[in-house]
Amino acid sequence: MTTATAPSDLLQLAKPRITALVVFTTASGLWLAPHGLPLRTVLFTLLGTVLIVAAANTLNMYLERDSDALMPRTMNRPLPAGRMDWWRSRCSSCPSGRRASRIS
Repeated sequence: MTTATAPSDLLQLAKPRITALVVFTTASGLWLAPHGLPLRTVLFTLLGTVLIVAAANTLNMYLERDSDALMPRTMNRPLPAGRMDWWRSRCSSCPSGRRASRIS
């Protein structure tokens, strides 16, 4: 385990492609709102979505770290590869989830 965590590893925990798909789906739903929504509501909804999805993805990677180490497709993720310890991953997801709940 390394003592410093690379920003790319933290970003990989958030699964940016999945997060982007969820945000796009949320934005599509907001765009379909019958009377439109205030810009502030849209921005805070999208920001909260990014934060909560990133926290959920990080928690998912934490929970599946042992099985990820066994599969060739996932063994190079930060937790199974040993580039980050489990505590640091949990510490990065909890604040994100708390911020998202305050925004919503």
